[in-house]
Amino acid sequence: MPITISYTAPKLRYYTVAGDTLKAIEAFMKRKGPVDPNEGKRMVAMTYTGQGIVPKWTHGRSDLHRAPNGEVTCSVKVKDMKFVARAVILLPKLGSNKLSPAARKEWDRFFRKLKAHELKHIAVYRGFMHTVLDEIGRLEGSALAKTEAAAEKAARADLELAIRLNYAGGKLDKRIRQMHHQFDKRTRHGQRSGAKLNTKIP
Repeated sequence: MPITISYTAPKLRYYTVAGDTLKAIEAFMKRKGPVDPNEGKRMVAMTYTGQGIVPKWTHGRSDLHRAPNGEVTCSVKVKDMKFVARAVILLPKLGSNKLSPAARKEWDRFFRKLKAHELKHIAVYRGFMHTVLDEIGRLEGSALAKTEAAAEKAARADLELAIRLNYAGGKLDKRIRQMHHQFDKRTRHGQRSGAKLNTKIP
């Protein structure tokens, strides 16, 4: 079996916004919206992603060599590893309001663009995770011992160490945060594609 990842369907969550004009609603979102962990600022929406490795995974020998003195060198790679990934999108939802028909039309347009931007975050995340899976597939653990079994066991430990050094302790999460940050920087948090509320509409 290969290194694979399964994705649960994104969960949509909402926070209620208040205001009788678009300008008032925008001000509310700036005060009460979710905090971006990269910028430390409140945003109008946020996508949260996370992943984990199914505990049991297997390895396979990639090389085995016995020296003239009888010592064995063994190399192993990941043979079967499964990831599970999840995502939650937090979006604004209109509460009771007195918006004009034109303002309500603008809100609906803005919301569609905003939701599309947040869904794009998930698409970018999934692409990034497949890059990570490819990286893990190239990792190799090696060890020297007196028997094949001992060499393979030590090589497995060496491979586990390589995985921990590269991805554990928050290292993978940090790379994912940077990936989301770079996407928001390129898109100006979706504003380049229309996720900007026109507060001039009465």
